[in-house]
Amino acid sequence: MKIVFVTPSLATGGRERVMSSLMNFCIQKGDEVHLVLYAKNRIIYFPLDSKVIIHEPSFGKCRSDMLYALKSILFIRKTVSKIKADRMVSFEEKWNRLALLATLGLNIRKIISNRNNPYRDYGFVDRKLAAWLYPKADLLIAQTQIAKDVYEKRYELKKCIVIGNPITQLNIDFSTCKRENIVVSVGRLMNSKNHDRLVRIFSKTDYQNWKLVIVGGDFANHNNSTKLNKIIKELHLEDKVILAGAQKDVNSYLLKSKIFAFTSEMEGFPNVIGEAMAAQLPVVSYDCVAGPRDMITDGEDGFLIPVYDDDLFIEKLNKLMTDECLRVKMAENAVNSIRKFDSEMILGKFYNAIVG
Repeated sequence: MKIVFVTPSLATGGRERVMSSLMNFCIQKGDEVHLVLYAKNRIIYFPLDSKVIIHEPSFGKCRSDMLYALKSILFIRKTVSKIKADRMVSFEEKWNRLALLATLGLNIRKIISNRNNPYRDYGFVDRKLAAWLYPKADLLIAQTQIAKDVYEKRYELKKCIVIGNPITQLNIDFSTCKRENIVVSVGRLMNSKNHDRLVRIFSKTDYQNWKLVIVGGDFANHNNSTKLNKIIKELHLEDKVILAGAQKDVNSYLLKSKIFAFTSEMEGFPNVIGEAMAAQLPVVSYDCVAGPRDMITDGEDGFLIPVYDDDLFIEKLNKLMTDECLRVKMAENAVNSIRKFDSEMILGKFYNAIVG
């Protein structure tokens, strides 16, 4: 089977990681896999099988974003038609609209997946485009039941199913890990992740023997590393809060930490929570829409905190920092409960949905 994946870029992020893993999985199944990239900066961050055939446009910057979008639509349509693909796969709301526009009328099964907060509003034009185009998709894959309910109410879909994200299970002896008193958080330094709030939360705990490590690089023009460094300096936490930047080997940070903290206010399905649990870490997370609730059982393998309830976040984080027995028990529960999102099993579900 010929399967074409359409996306602007494969930079760092949960969506990009899942797409990369899925392409490699399809190659292992013996399919012919094509990747169509069309962003101005076409990045491939995660490793791809050498058999994946990559297509990129020859044009560069245009006079306007609208002209670039039109050129991209024509490029996608021409490329997909030339490939004569059996399946087209697109991830992420805004990019799904463009992929569906580009493949209007083509005899190809169209699979799309929304990867963000289902309540996120992209504006009037995007709402109208989605209402027109989404019914033309053969399948929409949601990440959570909440998202599925929202999409089925909002659009006249042919079919919608729920598949969570694949989480790689670590086949290691956790007793050999040399854990330190570290609270770790992972995520790009974008405004919605609220790393500034996390730094302030940490500053109000019994942190004397602990450190907070934030793994993630700056996002777009948010310039949050500069803002965070200013807050760290104001709170005199230079020796206690570390901005580690973007890291390819995130597991090395998870495996030497004892707690995972997450203050994002909106998600689709935050892989980093699952990866932290797979690394045997209890999690303290905002109970944002959507995703954390699908992975964390409050009070058993972590704590779910109402968004912006920082007093409760401080209380629960402090409890884990000071109660070793509770921390160890929750850590063991976490690694066991996250197995329901085993990578091979979830990728198998994606694959069956695509080829079915």
